[in-house]
Amino acid sequence: MTTPDPWAREIEAHGKPVSELPNAHQDSMRGVLSAAKATNTRWRNLWRRTDYLGFPVWGYLDNPIDRRAEEVIRFDYLAEIQTHGGYPRTVAYDDAFEALTGLRNAGRPSPRQP
Repeated sequence: MTTPDPWAREIEAHGKPVSELPNAHQDSMRGVLSAAKATNTRWRNLWRRTDYLGFPVWGYLDNPIDRRAEEVIRFDYLAEIQTHGGYPRTVAYDDAFEALTGLRNAGRPSPRQP
């Protein structure tokens, strides 16, 4: 525990952590996800049958929340069966990220084949 306090500057500038200021959560992920006036979906659940911890939230059929992620992805010339990790390396993750944020790739290498 020798690293500096990451919130020390906030406390010095405002007298308390920014998260405790009025309207602190308005533009945060918490605020966006809990906005009462939000009309479009703010969350996607990626899952795959080979994920021992991941399951659909709504159901197995097409629905507004759950998206199936690829179970086998390619690395160069190899194919790898995916389990719980590695969702950001899938095309399904790219598609869900773009649908929710309007951004494509966000500086990450794309899993799409050239």
